[in-house]
Amino acid sequence: MNHLNHYITRKAGEIYLNLIALIGTVKPFENKGDEAIYITSIQLIRKHLKKIKILLASPEFNPSYRKLRKYGADIITRHPMGALSELLTKRNTPNSFQKSLAKYIYYHTPPLISALLSKRIPSKFNKILKNIDTFVIASHPLEAAGFSTYVSSFVIPRFLNPQSKIIAFPLSLSTKILNNFISKSRAKNALNKANIVYTRGNHTAKLLKKHLKLKNVVASFDPAITLSKTEPKEKPLKGIAVVPAGLSVNPLFLAKLIRKLIEELEKHIYIIPFSLDDIPIAHKLFNLVKNKDSCNVIDTSNMSPQELKGFLSHVEMLITSRVHAAIFALSEHIPTIGILREDDVKFYDVLGTFKLDEYIFNPKIAPINTLNKIISTAKAITDNRSDIVQLIKQKLPLAVAKAENTCFALKKLVTGD
Repeated sequence: MNHLNHYITRKAGEIYLNLIALIGTVKPFENKGDEAIYITSIQLIRKHLKKIKILLASPEFNPSYRKLRKYGADIITRHPMGALSELLTKRNTPNSFQKSLAKYIYYHTPPLISALLSKRIPSKFNKILKNIDTFVIASHPLEAAGFSTYVSSFVIPRFLNPQSKIIAFPLSLSTKILNNFISKSRAKNALNKANIVYTRGNHTAKLLKKHLKLKNVVASFDPAITLSKTEPKEKPLKGIAVVPAGLSVNPLFLAKLIRKLIEELEKHIYIIPFSLDDIPIAHKLFNLVKNKDSCNVIDTSNMSPQELKGFLSHVEMLITSRVHAAIFALSEHIPTIGILREDDVKFYDVLGTFKLDEYIFNPKIAPINTLNKIISTAKAITDNRSDIVQLIKQKLPLAVAKAENTCFALKKLVTGD
């Protein structure tokens, strides 16, 4: 009997003390950082709760079951917010319009309605979820994009089992959420459902306490810091890695930055897409660079997060708009400069943990001046690299310990010890 049937055949109302639900808040693929969160969250749960089975609820409309099994979960299902959309596809083979409508409903059903339907609509997975005692919310950044999915991830478990325990694995947030009264209220309501909300660092913890008046917040660190690495098939020559983030940072700004890095630091530049959204931008940046002999785009489409981390471990420096590129690099003692995206505080959490706050730059504030500051900082890092590496090495154990602490708390919730 497989794991799924084992729980389906249990008595109604029987609480599954040896089963944890890991609720995803963003799709688990197409972004190396998001993949790393799922991989390391499951690994940490396995490490600290060896006898626990894990149900992974993916927010994909059509979960990639074969791929998701590689993450190590015992049971894989859709996110419970999909109850209403299932009604459109359950009884017969849907046409393309029905599929499109079902997918739209899946991602846009208000959380409260999703919660009510999840409790009332019979399905084998809802039956299991109703009887799970502990939920872990894989808390990716709390942003405007996918906000309904995020809120649903906290609201639905409480509806399914009012006595359930909820822990949010380290999150960060967009300040845009705090600037909108409705979003702010919804975020507060959602996060208040959790017993503990772990953040990626002190910056987000302070914001949540100040603006949302949350008392269940603990500063922690991203579990991706514990990701193992795999050596890449081709190791890079010494140089600087630049990671864009879709269109969130002006490509012209990054192109000028790359040109100046080549000219003034005489370094080879590796442009590294971290997600599918980054691939066209990476090639656009390459096309905007004149000295193409000193620059190339790395094909990451078939790289695992572990292999990408292995690649970054060989560069001299990282300049990134993607926070997980920073986490990968810092875990390998690589000096890192963070370029802020709009309303994003993730770098304050991550680089702040390593006392590298001065390496955070906002390109929307005086772009030319900011560009020159980044170049000056890159030169300073080159001149003092060994000292910076030592600082990162000194701070890394604390970051890892903070990430591990989330599972110590989870174990306490599960066992009651």
